Amino acid sequence: MSATATDPEVLVLSGSWHKTKSELSFVTRVVAGAASRTGIVNVVTPIPADATEADGAFDVRGIGQSPDGDWPTAGAARWTRRPSLGATWILDEPTDLPDGTEVELVAVDELDETQRAELEAALEESEAELDAGRGVGEDALWARLRALR
Repeated sequence: MSATATDPEVLVLSGSWHKTKSELSFVTRVVAGAASRTGIVNVVTPIPADATEADGAFDVRGIGQSPDGDWPTAGAARWTRRPSLGATWILDEPTDLPDGTEVELVAVDELDETQRAELEAALEESEAELDAGRGVGEDALWARLRALR
């Protein structure tokens, strides 16, 4: 589909995009692919600011990164272009907020101790679920999707 100025915009902020062996990366890419059928999709990841990497159907844009490769601090983040006012934002970070909730985005390294502990606990829980075999690998997921045809 070729995009026009009136197509809806989707902004994907993905910390997992480049972790191609992870289930979260796979799901994020599938969601971005589905969204690209209805409008413009911009993928932003923590890679060097102003960097652009061709990745399949997407040009992945860098917003900057911390020394350890994670998201940059709010002051260090560099957008290549501002998202449109009505853009839908998709984040592949854990949340329990209902759809449509307006949020203030804060870089992970600006979390207080309680927020950081909650984030770390959620990540450890997810890792334990995968280690216990309660996750679905990419090959198995593709097989399930193909079986639905």
